[in-house]
Amino acid sequence: MFYKRIAIHILVALLCFASTYVHRNMSVGISVPQGMSLLLCNKENSDSVWRSDSENIATVTRGIVYAKNVGEATITSSKILAENPSNSSSCTYKIKVTKSSDLKTISYISEGHALMFYAITSNRVKDVKVQIDKEYVISVKNKKEVGEDIFWKIAININSSGKQPDHFVGKVDLLIGPQWLKSVTTVSGLCNIDIDDERVTPRSASKNLIQLIAKWEGFCDKIEEDTLVNNVFNIGNGRVINCGETFYNNISKDHAFVDLVSKINSGKYTADVNNFIVSNKIKCNQQQFDALVSFSYNLGTGWLKKSKLRDLLLEARNPETDELCLAFLNKEKFTKEWLEYHHVTNPKRCVPGMLYRRMSELNIFFDNNYCSTHNNIDKYEIYLPKCLSSKVLKH
Repeated sequence: MFYKRIAIHILVALLCFASTYVHRNMSVGISVPQGMSLLLCNKENSDSVWRSDSENIATVTRGIVYAKNVGEATITSSKILAENPSNSSSCTYKIKVTKSSDLKTISYISEGHALMFYAITSNRVKDVKVQIDKEYVISVKNKKEVGEDIFWKIAININSSGKQPDHFVGKVDLLIGPQWLKSVTTVSGLCNIDIDDERVTPRSASKNLIQLIAKWEGFCDKIEEDTLVNNVFNIGNGRVINCGETFYNNISKDHAFVDLVSKINSGKYTADVNNFIVSNKIKCNQQQFDALVSFSYNLGTGWLKKSKLRDLLLEARNPETDELCLAFLNKEKFTKEWLEYHHVTNPKRCVPGMLYRRMSELNIFFDNNYCSTHNNIDKYEIYLPKCLSSKVLKH
C-alpha cells in the first residue's frame, strides 16, 4: 500500500495540473460513455463549487461526473478564497457523453484445463460468445440478472484437443435481439500450466488468490475516499480510481469482482511480477507467484525495482545448479523483511490489518494456504516488528 499510495499521490498531482491547464481553455473534450462516471480533480475538490450547464446530459457532485444522456455539457469547478476574493480560481471541462456500451467489462481466470471468463453486460444482451479457436469448446455458461445488468460466467475447455496453450487471444461476440455483433472486443491472457511445478514462465493470478484479495479489500458499491490515505478514491474491491478515469458507479459485488479480476490479470500487477520473474530467470510455482502478486496489488510494484525483498529473491539460488529458484529462499530473512511492510503514510503509522495480510501472504508463499485468518500470531511471533507486538495484536 505504501508504494502504491505514494505513486498515486504523484500521479494525481500531475493529472490535476494538466487538467487545470488544458480544460481551462476547453481545447480538449472528455468522452464519457452514457451510464458511466468520471472523476475530475483539482487541488481543493471538497471546497470547490461544481456546476453543470446541462444536467440532463451530465451531472456533477464533488468532482464526480455522471453521464446521463448522449450530448455535450460543460462542467465548471470554482473556488473563491474568503480572505482574498480576487484570487478566485476556476476550471472548465468539456464533457461529451457518447453511446453506452452493452459490454461493460470482461476478464478471465485460468483454472486448470479451463479458462473462466466473467463479463458484465446490459440486459439487452441475450448471449455472449468468446471465440478463441475452433478446437476449443465452451463447457459451461451461466448468467444471472444483477439489477439492470447481466453477470456472465463462461468456461472454455482449452485442453480438448490434447494440448494446452500457454496463452490465448479471444474475440467476444454479443447477441442483441436477433443479430450477433461480431468482435465487439478482444480479450487475451495467460494459461497457467503445471501450477505446482517450479518453472520460469509467465503466469496469471489464481482464482483462490483473487477471491482472497476480494475478502481483504472488502466491498464498496460507490466511489469513496480511502479511509487511510487522503485524496485517494476507491470503489469495488479496492480498485483505485485516478483523476480523469471513467468507471461505473453504484456497482454490484459481481461487477466489483469482474473489475478486480481484470485489474489483476489484465493489469500491471501480474505483468510486472511476470517481467521480474522471467527477465531474471527465476523458477517459481503458482503459490509463490500469487503471494508476490497479492503483495504488489496492496503496495504497488515499485519494490520489484529496488528493495531488500527484491535482493532476497535474487539471492535464492539452487546450490547444485546455480539457478535462481524460490524454493531456496532464505525463509527467515525473507519473512522478517516481508512483515516490515505494514505502514501507511500521511502520517506514517502501523496498521495491524496490513500485518495480518502479510502473514496470510506468507502462508500462501510457503504453505499453499489461501485461508484468510488472524490465527498466525504465534507462528510469526519471533519475526514481528517491534512497533506491533504480539500482545497488541492478540487484543
